[in-house]
Amino acid sequence: MIRIASGRLLVILTIRNGFVRNIMLNIVSTLKDSEIDAATRILNERLTGLKLGEVRRSIAQRMVGTLDSGRPLLKLVVDSADLIFTEDRVGEIHLDGTSSVFNQPDFADLDQTRGVIEILEDRDVILHLLHAGQHETEEGVRISIGKEIGNSILEGCSVVSASYSIGDTEGTLGVIGPTRMNYAHLSSLVKFAAEAIQLRVEN
Repeated sequence: MIRIASGRLLVILTIRNGFVRNIMLNIVSTLKDSEIDAATRILNERLTGLKLGEVRRSIAQRMVGTLDSGRPLLKLVVDSADLIFTEDRVGEIHLDGTSSVFNQPDFADLDQTRGVIEILEDRDVILHLLHAGQHETEEGVRISIGKEIGNSILEGCSVVSASYSIGDTEGTLGVIGPTRMNYAHLSSLVKFAAEAIQLRVEN
């Protein structure tokens, strides 16, 4: 956690598997830097290695003994857990075709392929991949290629995704594959699929 103004704190959250998310918190301006450093150390010690869902469910219990009057920042983090330790609001995630990864020559290394499969089993990582495109086309298709994904295990992969909305409900679909994919073709396909889902449900 880093103070960027008298009443503003930047929380840098490193999600499991190496992804990074930044959240801004409003804090009491009288907090000392030493208090922020101490709170950061405690959070790192007690939460490192957990999934976001695990943190949300158990942070209050894991912080037992630390929430005294001298540590208001930790109480703020616990009270704000649903904001800090979550991705975008989400319902269900449907994942299909992961076994096809083994059929791609780009993933002949079984250890690498196993790492990719393990990452794709993580709900929080899937959410990050679908919403964190580094490039966005005029049609609203998001693309992240190789190192832009921000994870060494996925450097041989790319992600192409697009969102759709049905009333107040929003959804996102995407394709994860090797970096040699035909991006122009796949972008058109993903955009068409998103529009088709929206049109089909609305009608």
